[in-house]
Amino acid sequence: MSSSPFRSSPAVAAPARVRRYGLVPLLALAMIAILVLSGASTAFPSPALGTTPLATRCDGVSLRGKPSTASKLLRALPAGATVVAVARVSGASWAATCAGMTARGTSWWKITAVNGRTAASLFGVPVVYGATSLFRWASSSAVVTACKGVPARTGANVTSTLRVTLPAGSRLTTVGTVKGGNWRSTCGPTTPGSAWNLVTAVNGTSVKARYGVLFLYVAHGDVRTPVIATPAPTAPGLVEECGRAGIKAAVVISAGFGEIGAAGTALEQAMLANARRYNIRLLGPNCLGIMRPSSGLNATFARGTARAGSLGLISQS
Repeated sequence: MSSSPFRSSPAVAAPARVRRYGLVPLLALAMIAILVLSGASTAFPSPALGTTPLATRCDGVSLRGKPSTASKLLRALPAGATVVAVARVSGASWAATCAGMTARGTSWWKITAVNGRTAASLFGVPVVYGATSLFRWASSSAVVTACKGVPARTGANVTSTLRVTLPAGSRLTTVGTVKGGNWRSTCGPTTPGSAWNLVTAVNGTSVKARYGVLFLYVAHGDVRTPVIATPAPTAPGLVEECGRAGIKAAVVISAGFGEIGAAGTALEQAMLANARRYNIRLLGPNCLGIMRPSSGLNATFARGTARAGSLGLISQS
């Protein structure tokens, strides 16, 4: 992997003699500069990402203290190293060759952890930066749209451009969540939220190939993790169907497994075997489910949703 900054035009030297201006014009110039800088920052929006796992594409991927190849090199990572990104930001130009691919750009990942350790513990700074094209998604998960007419947008806001309206049951591949504008679910009474799913594929086809964008954004309240509440004998087959669809998490509310004896234990083992085969995380069986009020998730059989707050509760009966 090679990396080199683009050369910028040399700075123009200030004239030796400067005419003195009054305080008011100087303040006006300062305000103009602030407005210009503010405009520059809004021209390159970078929504915060929710702990998005990435992996390096090749050996020698550079981590730097600032989004610039002129910044101090903190570490060169080998291929397959894992990091956690929280935002994509605009910075200085970079050019690199990695895994047989040559790329250039000005987009950088803002990284808070490397191989399971925080940037603060490794480098003494809260965040470090790496050129975006040198990383790939380390993992992804699948969710399904909860109803017909789910809007998929080009940004994490209800005012962003509507790119496509998805039917019920569409399988979405997501690589993280984005904190964006507030939404109310299209699919029924859920708690309003501001978490958006960062979608890279719809029904197995990448959004870049189908819609010409890197991501689509879908409100978290419009998608569901599969909840299995059917009779226990159907659960192993349903878990296998989830695996074939690429779904990586499911909630099993149904009862009738190990708690009823040998027959139920056999069903439970068959369900777990299918989950392990497809690397599916299961919550259950015979449980209330999971609820996360802050993001509008209520995958339980409870009649209502708790208020969002700072208290987490895990129970076992």
